Amino acid sequence: MKIPKELRAADYVSAINCVCGVLSIILSIKGDYIYAALLMVASFIADSLDGRFARRGRPTRFGKELDSLCDIVSFCVAPIVLYLHLIGINKLGIIICPLFVVSGTMRLARFNISKSKNYRGLPVTTNGIFVPILVFLGLGHLLVYYFALMSVLMVSSFKFRKF
Repeated sequence: MKIPKELRAADYVSAINCVCGVLSIILSIKGDYIYAALLMVASFIADSLDGRFARRGRPTRFGKELDSLCDIVSFCVAPIVLYLHLIGINKLGIIICPLFVVSGTMRLARFNISKSKNYRGLPVTTNGIFVPILVFLGLGHLLVYYFALMSVLMVSSFKFRKF
């Protein structure tokens, strides 16, 4: 498979999501937490747009996998890097942060193999809105508790409305 021949418009937008996620990680490491959070919002917007593009055209299996991998970077890894650099490494974070990433990854894997349109578990993209809100409000110290709650909700059997 030659990747350039397989790419659709939605795939380019997914790549923008990933670039924003990586830039968010870099800015978190640099200490620019507000800009890192803003890039998570940009990732959220790009992820919303790639879904719209995919529904307009012919969605591909490649595009679905690419989208999920980009979401792991932007909505699972970037938030914990932001937290760890904003607050610092602590015992609770060492336990909760990996759990958060694994839960988000499991949620995306379940989504990718689901044949049903009744998706279960809170979408990982939710983190692209709520993590920045907590940072903007100066409540970054609460992120570890947010991650614990989200870890449960992302892998839960609850049905959540799509927004």
